[in-house]
Amino acid sequence: MVAYAGAGVGIAHLGQAEGFTAQLHWAGLCAAGVMAVGALAGSYAEARSWARLIGVDLEDRVERLSQRLKWAGSYLWGVLRGGLIAVVAAVGLSAVLLAVQLGVSWMEIANTYQQLDPGVWGVVGLTLLHLGLLPNMVLWTLSYTTGAGFALGTGTTVAPQAVELGPVPALPVLGALPSGAGEAFLAVLAVPLLAGIIAGWWLMREGENHLDDWFVLRISWRPISLTLSTLVLGLLTGVVAAGVAVLPLWLSHISLGIGRLTDIGPHALLAAGLLGAWVCVGTILGYLIAPAAHSARRRRSAEDPAEPGEGPDGTEE
Repeated sequence: MVAYAGAGVGIAHLGQAEGFTAQLHWAGLCAAGVMAVGALAGSYAEARSWARLIGVDLEDRVERLSQRLKWAGSYLWGVLRGGLIAVVAAVGLSAVLLAVQLGVSWMEIANTYQQLDPGVWGVVGLTLLHLGLLPNMVLWTLSYTTGAGFALGTGTTVAPQAVELGPVPALPVLGALPSGAGEAFLAVLAVPLLAGIIAGWWLMREGENHLDDWFVLRISWRPISLTLSTLVLGLLTGVVAAGVAVLPLWLSHISLGIGRLTDIGPHALLAAGLLGAWVCVGTILGYLIAPAAHSARRRRSAEDPAEPGEGPDGTEE
């Protein structure tokens, strides 16, 4: 990397000419970055593990740990994956919600195209602009579903409980903006809740809630031990989900640099915090619902042994 960076600086230096200058430090940094990506990719392809890449046999070290540390590691790893699953589910559901809203508002979008009358290449350019903004719009939709909403200019708010808009650019996709607030719009709050339920369901099926085992050994009354362990599980999953989502939400905040349009997008910390809260509640619900649903499925299987995928005794084949 050092040699490659030196070569980059040397080439940039030799390329200097009257009326043309190159920033030597950026030339070195970019060259080192390119080499770093390539070297790490090749090294990982050979080592097949980030731990072995730096000369550490992680499996052997884990085997030497005590059983309690192994359980703690499995629990934390399960929580991390559960939080990531919640964020992925929330983003996916937000994308579906955005697609539905675009479909419902298609006439308004088409009318804006017609009023602008930008010509063939103008339509192509606007469409490419929309596609470029699509990841941002998905994350704005995610922020909207948490209740935090997003801004479309200084002093504006687009949220389920309130919509306060001033003059907005004549951008066709903005025809899909909600026109107001109400009980129907509050239904979108179910999106992050459903994402948390998915995470809770997955955590129950994963079966790595060793904290619950620890509570069971110390609290004999099952309702209390289950309640405490599930609350902690939901809280930790919500914290992980908020931590994973805060950076993408922050990156989705943009500025057009024109007048009021310097503040476009969500408040990252508020939106991530609310997402974490909804995921926490949803994880608790999903974790508690999963066993009941599994029991109901087993009862149906017992009543109908010929159900596909089930054996005569009701167990999965």
